[in-house]
Amino acid sequence: MTPSPSSSPPTKAAVSLARILLMLVTALVLIALLVPSDVLRFLRLQYRWLGAFVNVVELETLRYGINFEHVIAFVLLGAASRAALPYTSARWLLLWVAVLAVATELVQLWIPGRTPRMVDVLTDIGSALLGTWLAWLLRRLAAGSARTR
Repeated sequence: MTPSPSSSPPTKAAVSLARILLMLVTALVLIALLVPSDVLRFLRLQYRWLGAFVNVVELETLRYGINFEHVIAFVLLGAASRAALPYTSARWLLLWVAVLAVATELVQLWIPGRTPRMVDVLTDIGSALLGTWLAWLLRRLAAGSARTR
């Protein structure tokens, strides 16, 4: 996919930084989704700030029935993917996220205290699409404001 005429292409430095961010976000998502639940419980007790954040997210999850931990993780993953791979088609980004979502849920079959759920896969894919769209929108808005200066 080539950049649209209304937006300027990202610089090499911006893409390199976005790729580092993508690797970091991917690693954090994998850790969060593949660590046994007793390890996560231990980390929440050891690091109060992490526990406080996760408690708020879990309250919202209980209220709305959507796993907001997955939403946050995959919105960030989708946005980082779009920023790091600006010329990759949306179909390939969707495939990358879908494979990651399915793989992380399947691996949870063998992780103590974790339960794979199809709704999590669907939440992950939808959230990544939202993140991809938000990154695209922010880039368009930034290109528009740069043109008006």
